[in-house]
Amino acid sequence: MSGRLRSAERAIALALRRMLDGHLSYLDGARALLQMRSEAGLGDDAMFDVFVVIESETDHLPIGRQRRFWSDAALIAKEPEIVRAEEWAMQMAEADVKRLALRFPLPPPTTVEILARKMLERRCGQECVDWAIGMLERGHDSRSVEILAGLVPPLSHFEVCALRDRVLEETRPPELAIDDPINAYVAEVVSDAVYDFGAIRHAFALVAALANELGYPADLQPFSALDSAFEMLRYQEHPREWPGATRDNIEEIMVLEARRFIAKYGAPRELSATDM
Repeated sequence: MSGRLRSAERAIALALRRMLDGHLSYLDGARALLQMRSEAGLGDDAMFDVFVVIESETDHLPIGRQRRFWSDAALIAKEPEIVRAEEWAMQMAEADVKRLALRFPLPPPTTVEILARKMLERRCGQECVDWAIGMLERGHDSRSVEILAGLVPPLSHFEVCALRDRVLEETRPPELAIDDPINAYVAEVVSDAVYDFGAIRHAFALVAALANELGYPADLQPFSALDSAFEMLRYQEHPREWPGATRDNIEEIMVLEARRFIAKYGAPRELSATDM
């Protein structure tokens, strides 16, 4: 499986989880999943047909990115219909979303994320155990992987960190060759969100917080600036944080900046043993 297809399937898994957790509406989720289906090469997959129905029955409503083309008065007038449509969409698709979530399980942390967390000196707990389980599933076997994957709470940070380092040394994953794991991790964070504006808004906020923690390195400054510009657009029409940004184009600017960063720093997703 190519890195692009693997990333699209990961984005599908994350969107499904956000829908089930109530963080992504079924109306917005249906549209995002249809785009992801195409990116993942699943255009003929019948399990996504329910989202085609939802989109076709609600394409007259101001949903997601279309809202910026509607006046405030029109949005207020349409809000009751949108609420009813969301309830209908959830009733129609919730069972399908649950079935798809089983087919596309939430992925474990990637090696890139683990390397970035190590560089940032973050605590190593359940996420490292989940990563080790994922390593085993991808065919990266060693004694330390098996021990780490088998740990159960309560977890000792120092024990887990030592096992994590031994796993990296024993398996020597290709991600160790990445020059800048933090930027590669940021590329993963934003690549998981480019299909859903609510998600990419959250991703930019996470990267902006990371940039603040690291002292605003040049590569991450655009994320901080756009995150600030998005906030300022709530109060003014022309934020100085990003000249040219408006309420109408801010999300396109964020997506374009995310894709630029991904093209520059994105690392291929981890390969299974059969892919290598």
